[in-house]
Amino acid sequence: MPVLRSGVAAAALMLAHPASAEHENYTVKDAEVAVPADAAPGDIRRIIQSFPNWTLICDENLKARSRVCNVTQTFVDRQGGPVFSWTLAASEDGKPLLIFRAPPALGLSGVIKLRHAGAKRTVRVPVRACDETTCVAITRLGAGLREQIARGSVVRLSYEADHRASFEAPLAGLKDAVAAID
Repeated sequence: MPVLRSGVAAAALMLAHPASAEHENYTVKDAEVAVPADAAPGDIRRIIQSFPNWTLICDENLKARSRVCNVTQTFVDRQGGPVFSWTLAASEDGKPLLIFRAPPALGLSGVIKLRHAGAKRTVRVPVRACDETTCVAITRLGAGLREQIARGSVVRLSYEADHRASFEAPLAGLKDAVAAID
């Protein structure tokens, strides 16, 4: 049997044979960048930049010359599947927000707890919304946590759903990621 040396020849060979039934159920995955209703395809460019413990994601509207950025830290299980994430983002009025994403088992009555060194109390952030994949909680970024970010400290995040989950969240890298937005 001859060896195909060209990508064009390989593509032609694949097109020459009818697709088998097992391939008929495949579809093209949608782009991971959610395009705003007023933006045309190709108007949005996503830039992803890695920092220790954090990922900076910026979506730039090329036509409007605007950019929206956030910095995210994700925790995964032993198989590499995401189990919790939190994001530093800006509200509509430009104020910094923390957005927490936890499994749906947390439920609408759930609370995500955040505690850092020197804190007089644990910050309790109630869940605002859940769907079949995620529960979301949102809070403003407080002065105490800003100080911990500047130091690159470690904070404790926890919640109780069908089990207790607790995470040591390193803030190292977050200050540099935020500085890279400018």
